[in-house]
Amino acid sequence: MAIAFPLTEGVLREAFVDLQSHSSCLTDFTCKWKDLEVHLSLTADLIEKRFSELKSKETTSAPEELEKGLKEQDTVEARPELKSLCASMDIKGLRNFMEENRKDIGTIIGELGPALRLAPDPVELVLNSLDGFFSSKGEKGATVLSIRKTSVNLLEGLLRLAPEVKPSSRECSPGGNGVEAEN
Repeated sequence: MAIAFPLTEGVLREAFVDLQSHSSCLTDFTCKWKDLEVHLSLTADLIEKRFSELKSKETTSAPEELEKGLKEQDTVEARPELKSLCASMDIKGLRNFMEENRKDIGTIIGELGPALRLAPDPVELVLNSLDGFFSSKGEKGATVLSIRKTSVNLLEGLLRLAPEVKPSSRECSPGGNGVEAEN
């Protein structure tokens, strides 16, 4: 269905004048849109440039920050008892020490790096801490949980230390003649 409009000259002239009055709005809109496109393009270029600058800074500063972190770790002084237990490879004493000082475990974990350095074989010491990690009966008692927490803390300290693994330590690892899960 078509709607019939009276096509008189006056009506057409009025519509044309109305259309011309809106044409100035269209040119303003086009100019504003172009300004917006230019602004967005410049912003995207600036963000991309800043991102590449930050990425290059990250790659150059990462080794420096790691070295700084290692130096800070070296400045931490371990408690004499912790040093003694690690130096003598006394895993039972070390477990007891960590359990007795559980409230201060955050500080002890920070001191583990320097203390583990004193052990003749830090890897073997930490692997020996895994003895009892798995119960032969599948128990989850307080003792087993304590051993697990201590072992995890020691493993974290060893990871920060990143020592060389000696062949004797490899023999203690799972699959060797040392620590294995009991069935």
